[in-house]
Amino acid sequence: MKNVTVIGLGVMGAALARGLLEQGFNVTVWNRTRAKARPLLDLGGKAPADLREAIEASETVVCCVSSHRTTRRLLETVSEALSKKQLIELRLCHRRHILRDS
Repeated sequence: MKNVTVIGLGVMGAALARGLLEQGFNVTVWNRTRAKARPLLDLGGKAPADLREAIEASETVVCCVSSHRTTRRLLETVSEALSKKQLIELRLCHRRHILRDS
């Protein structure tokens, strides 16, 4: 896993992408707000304008968006590009949401 795509550049996604870049990974990032990618470009990251391009750039895709529903909405438009990818979904959730769903 030397090529990684990080989707979602909030606090968690940006920190993850920065850490991967600092460890020598080839990191592609994508965010709905492209300006959030700028600091990562200075560290050597790549930021294609198109989500499909970002997914196709790596064998591992890490999605760090606000909810599982948002992840599904984003990725359903590019589902065929994910067919042979390792997909990791990271997000914060409150304990009451976990307990409610169990």
